[in-house]
This record gives sequence, C-alpha cells and structure tokens, in this order.
Amino acid sequence: MLSKRQYFYTLLAAVIVFAVVFLVTYFYNKANGWQGQVADESVVLSEVESVEKWKDEIYILPQTKIILKNQDIKSKSLSETKIDAKSLLGLTKEEVEDRFKDYTIETFNEKEVTLVKSIQEQPTDTHVKVEKPVYVLGVDDHYVCIKEKDTTKRPVKIDYEISHFSKYIYSLLLNEEIEITSAQKEALLLNPSTLQRILQGYVGE
Repeated sequence: MLSKRQYFYTLLAAVIVFAVVFLVTYFYNKANGWQGQVADESVVLSEVESVEKWKDEIYILPQTKIILKNQDIKSKSLSETKIDAKSLLGLTKEEVEDRFKDYTIETFNEKEVTLVKSIQEQPTDTHVKVEKPVYVLGVDDHYVCIKEKDTTKRPVKIDYEISHFSKYIYSLLLNEEIEITSAQKEALLLNPSTLQRILQGYVGE
C-alpha cells in the first residue's frame, strides 16, 4: 500500500498533469476557434463585396436602345444605325468595348447605349475626285449579301435567307436597288436581324 506521503505526491502529480492538459487544450481550441472565425468573416465579407459589385454593374437589357454612330470628321456628317439589344443582351461596358474596338462609348446605361466612330478621309489630290463606296444589298446563293457597288470586290454573305421575304423585296435585292450606309453594313455583319429594320421602309406589293 502507498504511504500517505506517496499518496499525496501521486495525487499532486495527477492534478498537475490534468491542469497542464486542460490549459493546453483550452488555449489550442481558443486559438483555432479565433482563426476559424476570422476566416469565416473574410468569406462573408468577400461574398458581400461580390454582391454589391454585381448590383452596381450595368448590363444591357432587352429594352436598352443601342445606337451606332459614324461621324465624318471633315464633313461633320453623321449616320446612325440601331442594333437589336437581344444580340448584345447581358453585356457589360467592358465587354461592349472589347466587341466594338473601333468605337468609343458615348453613353452607357440601362436605357441607352451609344457608340461613336470617327472617320477621317485620307488626303487626296485635289484634281482627282474620290467617291465614297456605295453599298447595296443583293442575292448570293439564296442568301442576302452586301455588295460594294461598281467594284469587283466579292460580296459579303450574311446569315439571312431570301425565302423570308416577299417577291417584291426579293426583286429589289436581285436588282441591287437597296442602298445601305457604312454603319448599316457594320450593323448587319454584327447582327443579321438588323436587316428587318432596314427593310421597314420598303413596302411590298
């Protein structure tokens, strides 16, 4: 049997070991718990910042009016073409800038997006008359195409079948009687559905 002194020392050693284990465990859990809390708070703050940024971002909506402007620096003439918002739906300002690299964004909000491109004519001999290219709509292998009038350049086919139009519109296309501006040409290449808006001024029989 243990003497009283041995019993006392054994009990004291057990208490000291218990106290040490308890303190180590307590401070370890406290430290890890604090780090975990900091990590959780960081995640929450990051998510909140992402939501706030998403709320502040402006996107193109179905009702957004989109206008392409081509301005001649010398003559100050201006041509405008409207683009269907569906073809650019959901794009941000940065994404529109990336897609229309030749244009400068004049207005960008949920109601209207306006892009402007300045065109400067190259200096020419005053004795030589230089005419601007004239673009017309034509027919190429059952598809609508864009041709540069009075040149031998190959026509540019757009993804729109002529079967969608009346005989009257087909006749106009076949005879290349529908002229379009440079801005309309670019709009058609970006979004073939713009053709419907261009043809609104032509009434069939």
